[in-house]
Amino acid sequence: MTGNRTLKQRIIQAGIWTIGGHASSQALRLLSNLLMTRLLMPEVFGVMAIAQAFLIGLSLFTDVGLSQNIVRSHRSTETRFVNTVWTLQVLRGAFLCLLCIGLALGLYVLAHLGLFPAGSVYTHPQLPGVLAILSLNTLVTGFESTNLAMASRSLNVRLVTSLELCSQLTALLFMVTWAYFSPSIWALAAGSVVGASTRISLSHLVAPGIRNQFAWDKAAVHEVLDFGKWIFIGSIIGFIVMNGDKFILGSLTSAASLGIFSLAGFLISAIQQVFSKLAGSVAFPTFCEVARTHPEKLQEKYYKIRLPIDVLSLFLAGLLFSAGHIVANILYDHRYADVGHILEIMSICLLEIRYSITGQALLALGHSRIITLLTSIRLPIIIFSIPVAYYSYGIEGAAWVSGGNSLATIPLLLYFAYKHKLLDAKKECMTLPIIIIGYLSGSLASSTYNLMVK
Repeated sequence: MTGNRTLKQRIIQAGIWTIGGHASSQALRLLSNLLMTRLLMPEVFGVMAIAQAFLIGLSLFTDVGLSQNIVRSHRSTETRFVNTVWTLQVLRGAFLCLLCIGLALGLYVLAHLGLFPAGSVYTHPQLPGVLAILSLNTLVTGFESTNLAMASRSLNVRLVTSLELCSQLTALLFMVTWAYFSPSIWALAAGSVVGASTRISLSHLVAPGIRNQFAWDKAAVHEVLDFGKWIFIGSIIGFIVMNGDKFILGSLTSAASLGIFSLAGFLISAIQQVFSKLAGSVAFPTFCEVARTHPEKLQEKYYKIRLPIDVLSLFLAGLLFSAGHIVANILYDHRYADVGHILEIMSICLLEIRYSITGQALLALGHSRIITLLTSIRLPIIIFSIPVAYYSYGIEGAAWVSGGNSLATIPLLLYFAYKHKLLDAKKECMTLPIIIIGYLSGSLASSTYNLMVK
């Protein structure tokens, strides 16, 4: 119990806030995307995709699961422990900022030495400057209050969601205003920094709890690093897996083509992030609490949380595979006509979403090494298959690899779920027909749309 609310009540409320809040967040992201695609050219999104991939990469290369430690640790009620985690977070942010600036300088020098293929995204003159501006994000983010992690621990998703929406809206207004008067990539870069700064400021001004101060507890540092070592390795591999397609294609194709590929990825990620939010904000804290208090009930809670996620993700996978082009045609103008077909191909990755909850359950049990192992399986698929697929079938081939590589981990996820007494074969199979319903619904929607536009 927390206050007068049971765990079930907190899960329901957290789920409602997560879905509602993230739906609002994705609506704002989509609105921003639609407005900016009308104000800016496709090549801008290709350059921004590479810059953001570099930024995410540097962040994940230093990820030791600081917020996850606060959510799962028994010491999270100790002020000294929490402030030590915050101190590590600040130091990490400063280090990341320096790394990002160094990377921007490196790319500038290498491009001027002619070491990148002519016409590739890496030779774009604005890429180093965009990276330098985005480096401020890492510095600012390091100062985020740990009270947001504590709110997640107690399933207080309303607070976290409200702050995210506020910062996102601020960034949107800033970007659109800048791009309207001066349509350039700098509107996107500066807007990102403004959004991060707003979130961090609100985390200290609004979120209840302790006021973070610098502290150092050797035992806390040891606990953080011991839990986070596999998260660190997994984050590095995960970054390459999630962004390797963009890095590889950045050296093979033009900024405009990468922009088309990235916009299709944006639409897919908008869906993925809804489920990722549920997994991180609802499933993981719930599994941690059940594992601490009633471990014998973990399987039951696991499938209760998974059921609605399975139904929705499988339906969307089938729907988009047959009707993704309709979404793209409605959202974008003729310059982005190829987004729809790439979106349909990439939609196969939604089949794996249901098993991301399995990963959260294993992580709550302390098996971060397993998550690293599963992620590493996808690494050689991305590195070796993307170039071959691109040279053989163009962007379409790369999209098949990008969307389908995650499916390779499903057999092992099922094995580890069985090993740790999470698996129920009947419940695994009962929702699979939903994908057929989604595909048929998409086919009907596609036929109807084609009749209407003729």
